[in-house]
Amino acid sequence: MQAHGDAVHLIVAGDLDHSTRDAFDDAVRAVLTGHPGSIVLDLTAVPFVSSEGAAGLVETSHRSAAIHCRLTIMPSRTVERRLDLLGLTQVLNLSPATPPAAPTPRGRPPTRPGPTPPAPPRPAPTDQRHHSVG
Repeated sequence: MQAHGDAVHLIVAGDLDHSTRDAFDDAVRAVLTGHPGSIVLDLTAVPFVSSEGAAGLVETSHRSAAIHCRLTIMPSRTVERRLDLLGLTQVLNLSPATPPAAPTPRGRPPTRPGPTPPAPPRPAPTDQRHHSVG
C-alpha cells in the first residue's frame, strides 16, 4: 500500500477468490477507515478472480461510495475479461493498467509488425539422373 496525500494505491497480488476474500476485505476496510479521498486498487498482479472475488470488488465499490471515496480499479487483462463476462465493467470504475501507446510524430499510432509473410514457393525438383550414351 502506498499513500499520496489523501490518495491510496493498494496493490493486490495473487488470486482473488474464496480463499483470499477475507484478507482482501480486511485490507480494504483498513484503508477505508482512514477516509481517503481516492483509492487505486491495483489488480495487475492478479491472475484470476472468481465470482466471489468479483463480488468483493463490487462491495468495495459500494463501501467507497458510502464515504465519498473515489475507487479506481486497474485490472490485469485476465481480470478485466472476467469482469466483462460477469457484466461488471459498466458497474466498476476501471482504468487501463497501462496507458495507450503515444501517437507517432505524424499523429499515427505506432505500427506493429504484422504476421511474417509466407516464404516463396520452392521450384519443383528437376530430374537429375545421368544417362550414359554408349
